[in-house]
Amino acid sequence: MKITAVLGCEAHFQGYTFDELMLTSDELAKRVFRKKTVSGREIKASLPRNTLLKPGDVLLAEARCAVVVRVIPEWVLVIRPTSFAQIAEVGHQLGNRHMPIQIEENEIVVAYHPLLETLFQGMDIACERVLRTLERPFLHIFAPHMH
Repeated sequence: MKITAVLGCEAHFQGYTFDELMLTSDELAKRVFRKKTVSGREIKASLPRNTLLKPGDVLLAEARCAVVVRVIPEWVLVIRPTSFAQIAEVGHQLGNRHMPIQIEENEIVVAYHPLLETLFQGMDIACERVLRTLERPFLHIFAPHMH
């Protein structure tokens, strides 16, 4: 089935059964993809530019069954700096590596990499590897630059 728009969120589809489309957080930013739902229904998406899918988005609704977006949990590194100096150091280290981040209350979240974990542990900056379902993708911004 070809999908060209998000129909709404699952709360608007009361009384429907849901067929889950399992995506990685990176796939939330893809506008063109082909994927199968949990029940095996093939979805071909060609969404408008700048569409970012969210968990709970409904992409198809027919015969009281709706295809709903779900996100697969993934390993991330959760960093919890406790001072301005630590915040600045984390920003410096992640920025030099061009790592996309997400900020959640008192946490900085990045895709898990064991070398980052070792780096921050060696700097006595609290961090831990966590299995988390992300609500949005890590967005990469590509711009030419020089060091």
